[in-house]
Amino acid sequence: MFEVPGIGTVEILETALTGMYLVEAIVGAGRLIVLDSVVSGTAAPGTVRELTERDLAGARGGSPHGIGLLEALDLARALGLQAPVDVRFVTVEAGDSVTIGGAMTARVSEAVDLVVDRAIAIIGQGRSGALPMVQ
Repeated sequence: MFEVPGIGTVEILETALTGMYLVEAIVGAGRLIVLDSVVSGTAAPGTVRELTERDLAGARGGSPHGIGLLEALDLARALGLQAPVDVRFVTVEAGDSVTIGGAMTARVSEAVDLVVDRAIAIIGQGRSGALPMVQ
């Protein structure tokens, strides 16, 4: 956790958590910004996109992890837990999602600074105060 002037406390969590463990990771967050790679097949590798939870509404279910992040959000809300309302995804298109290990491809590596800059800009949008949580 660290303090961002004019915004407040920001927590960064790097995780490979899946399933029900995600519920614990998201409960209590005022907002959630997810940085991840995706393979949509609809853009060139290295393409950066910002998406909202609404943009992914049709993507629930079928996660290779069983319960994915979207299902964890749904579950937390259904249980009346404090789940973030403002959920953003900053993604970078990867060309390969099946190779394990190794370095990022050049195009994905070149996009990292843009992903970080976009996340910082989103954090900056929170200057007006706390965002609502679903209870």
